[in-house]
Amino acid sequence: MSLSKISLWTALIPDTVLVDLWQTLTHNLFDRDTLSQIRSDSLWPLFVPDALLPALAQHGHLAIREAIAASPHLNKTLANILSQDADHHVLAALSINPRTPRSALAQLVENPHITDNSTLHAIAAHPHANDTLRNTIYARLRPQT
Repeated sequence: MSLSKISLWTALIPDTVLVDLWQTLTHNLFDRDTLSQIRSDSLWPLFVPDALLPALAQHGHLAIREAIAASPHLNKTLANILSQDADHHVLAALSINPRTPRSALAQLVENPHITDNSTLHAIAAHPHANDTLRNTIYARLRPQT
Protein backbone atom coordinates (compact mmCIF):
# COMPACT_ATOMS: atom_id res chain seq x y z
CA MET A 1 0.00 0.00 0.00
CA SER A 2 1.35 3.40 -1.00
CA LEU A 3 1.19 6.24 1.55
CA SER A 4 1.46 10.01 1.17
CA LYS A 5 2.39 12.38 3.95
CA ILE A 6 0.29 15.46 4.52
CA SER A 7 0.81 17.88 7.40
CA LEU A 8 -2.23 19.15 9.23
CA TRP A 9 -2.63 22.06 11.61
CA THR A 10 -4.67 20.06 14.05
CA ALA A 11 -5.86 23.10 15.97
CA LEU A 12 -8.18 23.79 13.03
CA ILE A 13 -9.80 20.35 13.03
CA PRO A 14 -12.68 19.46 15.35
CA ASP A 15 -12.12 16.49 17.66
CA THR A 16 -14.86 14.47 15.97
CA VAL A 17 -13.17 14.81 12.58
CA LEU A 18 -9.80 13.75 14.03
CA VAL A 19 -11.42 10.76 15.72
CA ASP A 20 -13.13 9.67 12.49
CA LEU A 21 -9.96 10.15 10.47
CA TRP A 22 -7.80 8.33 13.00
CA GLN A 23 -10.21 5.38 13.12
CA THR A 24 -10.35 5.24 9.33
CA LEU A 25 -6.58 5.18 9.04
CA THR A 26 -5.77 2.85 11.91
CA HIS A 27 -8.87 0.64 12.09
CA ASN A 28 -8.32 0.69 15.87
CA LEU A 29 -10.22 2.13 18.75
CA PHE A 30 -9.26 5.72 19.29
CA ASP A 31 -8.27 6.77 22.78
CA ARG A 32 -8.28 10.25 24.30
CA ASP A 33 -4.55 10.05 25.11
CA THR A 34 -3.79 9.89 21.40
CA LEU A 35 -6.04 12.89 20.76
CA SER A 36 -4.22 14.82 23.50
CA GLN A 37 -0.88 13.96 21.92
CA ILE A 38 -2.09 15.06 18.48
CA ARG A 39 -3.45 18.29 19.95
CA SER A 40 -0.17 19.03 21.73
CA ASP A 41 1.72 18.89 18.45
CA SER A 42 0.58 21.85 16.38
CA LEU A 43 1.62 20.30 13.09
CA TRP A 44 0.61 16.67 12.77
CA PRO A 45 2.27 14.56 10.07
CA LEU A 46 -0.39 12.25 8.71
CA PHE A 47 0.41 9.28 6.48
CA VAL A 48 -2.64 8.60 4.36
CA PRO A 49 -3.15 5.70 1.93
CA ASP A 50 -3.05 7.15 -1.57
CA ALA A 51 -6.38 5.48 -2.35
CA LEU A 52 -8.05 7.53 0.40
CA LEU A 53 -6.72 10.93 -0.72
CA PRO A 54 -9.29 11.60 -3.49
CA ALA A 55 -12.18 11.07 -1.05
CA LEU A 56 -10.52 13.35 1.51
CA ALA A 57 -9.85 15.97 -1.18
CA GLN A 58 -13.51 15.94 -2.14
CA HIS A 59 -15.28 15.46 1.19
CA GLY A 60 -12.71 16.01 3.92
CA HIS A 61 -12.66 18.74 6.52
CA LEU A 62 -11.40 22.13 5.32
CA ALA A 63 -8.03 21.78 7.09
CA ILE A 64 -7.50 18.39 5.43
CA ARG A 65 -8.41 19.68 1.96
CA GLU A 66 -6.11 22.67 2.45
CA ALA A 67 -3.25 20.40 3.59
CA ILE A 68 -3.68 18.24 0.50
CA ALA A 69 -3.73 21.35 -1.72
CA ALA A 70 -0.44 22.52 -0.17
CA SER A 71 1.18 19.08 -0.15
CA PRO A 72 4.40 18.39 -2.04
CA HIS A 73 2.74 15.08 -2.96
CA LEU A 74 -0.10 16.76 -4.85
CA ASN A 75 -0.90 14.98 -8.11
CA LYS A 76 -3.04 15.85 -11.12
CA THR A 77 -6.10 13.94 -9.91
CA LEU A 78 -6.10 15.62 -6.51
CA ALA A 79 -5.40 19.05 -7.98
CA ASN A 80 -8.30 18.72 -10.41
CA ILE A 81 -10.64 17.73 -7.57
CA LEU A 82 -9.48 20.58 -5.35
CA SER A 83 -9.65 23.16 -8.14
CA GLN A 84 -13.46 22.86 -7.92
CA ASP A 85 -13.48 23.53 -4.15
CA ALA A 86 -15.58 26.36 -2.74
CA ASP A 87 -13.21 27.46 0.02
CA HIS A 88 -10.75 30.27 -0.68
CA HIS A 89 -8.09 28.76 1.65
CA VAL A 90 -7.99 25.57 -0.43
CA LEU A 91 -7.96 27.53 -3.70
CA ALA A 92 -5.18 29.84 -2.49
CA ALA A 93 -3.05 26.88 -1.34
CA LEU A 94 -3.53 25.21 -4.69
CA SER A 95 -2.65 28.40 -6.59
CA ILE A 96 0.81 28.61 -4.98
CA ASN A 97 1.68 24.91 -4.93
CA PRO A 98 4.38 24.36 -7.60
CA ARG A 99 3.00 20.83 -8.15
CA THR A 100 -0.37 22.13 -9.37
CA PRO A 101 -0.64 21.19 -13.06
CA ARG A 102 -1.80 23.60 -15.77
CA SER A 103 -5.13 21.77 -16.19
CA ALA A 104 -6.00 22.46 -12.53
CA LEU A 105 -4.84 26.08 -12.84
CA ALA A 106 -7.19 26.53 -15.80
CA GLN A 107 -10.06 25.14 -13.70
CA LEU A 108 -9.09 27.46 -10.85
CA VAL A 109 -9.35 30.52 -13.09
CA GLU A 110 -12.91 29.52 -13.98
CA ASN A 111 -13.90 28.75 -10.37
CA PRO A 112 -16.63 31.23 -9.36
CA HIS A 113 -15.54 30.99 -5.71
CA ILE A 114 -12.32 32.88 -6.39
CA THR A 115 -13.31 36.35 -5.35
CA ASP A 116 -9.95 37.83 -4.38
CA ASN A 117 -7.46 39.08 -6.91
CA SER A 118 -4.47 37.77 -4.94
CA THR A 119 -5.35 34.17 -5.85
CA LEU A 120 -5.65 35.12 -9.53
CA HIS A 121 -2.29 36.90 -9.39
CA ALA A 122 -0.75 33.80 -7.78
CA ILE A 123 -2.11 31.65 -10.61
CA ALA A 124 -0.70 34.08 -13.20
CA ALA A 125 2.72 33.86 -11.52
CA HIS A 126 2.59 30.07 -11.24
CA PRO A 127 5.41 28.26 -13.09
CA HIS A 128 2.90 26.12 -15.03
CA ALA A 129 0.77 29.05 -16.21
CA ASN A 130 1.08 29.77 -19.91
CA ASP A 131 0.29 32.94 -21.89
CA THR A 132 -3.24 31.79 -22.71
CA LEU A 133 -4.01 31.24 -19.06
CA ARG A 134 -2.44 34.58 -18.09
CA ASN A 135 -4.49 36.41 -20.73
CA THR A 136 -7.66 34.82 -19.34
CA ILE A 137 -6.68 35.97 -15.85
CA TYR A 138 -5.86 39.51 -16.98
CA ALA A 139 -9.20 39.74 -18.80
CA ARG A 140 -10.96 38.66 -15.60
CA LEU A 141 -9.02 41.23 -13.57
CA ARG A 142 -9.83 44.13 -15.92
CA PRO A 143 -12.70 46.21 -14.64
CA GLN A 144 -15.91 45.82 -16.59
CA THR A 145 -16.85 48.98 -18.53
